[in-house]
Amino acid sequence: MPPALELERQTTLATYSARVSDLHDLMFNALEAIIELDQLLNQFQPIYSGRLRVMWFSFKASAKHYPYEREPLMVQWNYSYHASRWRAKRVPLSGLLRFQNTTDAFAHHAASTRLVLENLRSLILLYHRARRLLTPLQSIPGDWQNKGMSLIEQTQAQTRKFVLELDRQTMSSAPL
Repeated sequence: MPPALELERQTTLATYSARVSDLHDLMFNALEAIIELDQLLNQFQPIYSGRLRVMWFSFKASAKHYPYEREPLMVQWNYSYHASRWRAKRVPLSGLLRFQNTTDAFAHHAASTRLVLENLRSLILLYHRARRLLTPLQSIPGDWQNKGMSLIEQTQAQTRKFVLELDRQTMSSAPL
């Protein structure tokens, strides 16, 4: 029996496939732009305490994250003289511009750095929003589709049985 909803099925598939593809493209294009802007930040700021950069944090695979997923976050690098090493401190996106160092060696590219930081904030927020819209698709249990298909097959088998029974009743009650 041909599907009664073939047109709707194809339209829905095309629509949702396009939406998921658009979100995927948006998410990865934003990530590529973030990498480019981080490279600019590296060039605009001297290697002193207070520089702002993008740092990539990875997640363990879970229902909300795919394996080896990394998330861009803003950090401020500071040199610890006691430990003789650099330390990164997370910087909230809401106050990112307040953490910009504009004194001394940072003053030369301060205006350009500010524009890059504004764009970085927008791109990271865009990435987070696209990622948040795709997250529910990952939390669907793997056996859910199989269980759903078996339920549909059982229902269709029962429906065919009822149709055959109705056909037999109609044939036996038909006048000769």
